[in-house]
Amino acid sequence: MSTAINLKDHNAAFTRFLILFIITVAMVAGALYFDFQTPQKELEILRERSDLLRDQNLAQENYKRTLEETIAIIGRLDSNNSKAIISSEVEPKIAILRNAVNIDDSTSPKRLNVIITKLVNEYKNARFDFEDSRGFQDEIKKKNREIAELKDNLDRSRKNEKPPQ
Repeated sequence: MSTAINLKDHNAAFTRFLILFIITVAMVAGALYFDFQTPQKELEILRERSDLLRDQNLAQENYKRTLEETIAIIGRLDSNNSKAIISSEVEPKIAILRNAVNIDDSTSPKRLNVIITKLVNEYKNARFDFEDSRGFQDEIKKKNREIAELKDNLDRSRKNEKPPQ
């Protein structure tokens, strides 16, 4: 066999080609790896956020259900139920509402839940105060009737009295 005249140049060119080919293949392989790996990480992050949102939704649904039950119990105060019975049913519900809210959490739903829990507690106190005042109103009406009767008796006794001569 005969040897090529430019064997040295040929080997140098082949070596450069081989190095550039390996670099190019490595870059393509790296691009494909990151192209498939990045969506996996993003998908993992999205799954975590989805789980977090689902948990928050479930917590809000539980909070809403407990809130509606609490308001319904407070609403039964009108139907001549004992204030002590209503209070014994409402207090655990309000405690559940308070415990469902982490005061240190700064998310919007949690802050709103804190405000709602305070408002429900104030509503309960206002309803109890109103029921107490309703009892006072009955007493006032009774006393007004007694005063009217006493005035009538006084007027009748004055009419029956003879003037001094």
